[in-house]
Amino acid sequence: MRLRDEKIASLAAQMLEDLKANADVQLVAEESEVLHEMRRVFTEDLKAEDALDEEVRKILSKHIDRIHREGLDYSILFRRTKQKLIRERGLEI
Repeated sequence: MRLRDEKIASLAAQMLEDLKANADVQLVAEESEVLHEMRRVFTEDLKAEDALDEEVRKILSKHIDRIHREGLDYSILFRRTKQKLIRERGLEI
C-alpha cells in the first residue's frame, strides 16, 4: 500500500471531522465505530488498487520485449491498461 496506517488514520479522522461539521450529516453510529469502518474501507480500497496494479504489471510483463523493441512508453501503457481493466470491471478507483 502506498499509505501507511498512520496516514490512513489521519485522513479518516480529518474526513470524520469534516462530516461532523456538516449540518446535513448525522452519524447513526458511535464516532469510534464510524472511524473504524472508514479506516477499514480505505485500507480495503488501497489493497484492491494495489492488486489491480500488480495485475497490470503482469499483463505488461508478457509484452515487455515488444514494449522495449518498439520504444513504447511503459507508464502510458500501464495507465491505459489499468483504465481498460477498470472500465471492463465497472470498478471505481
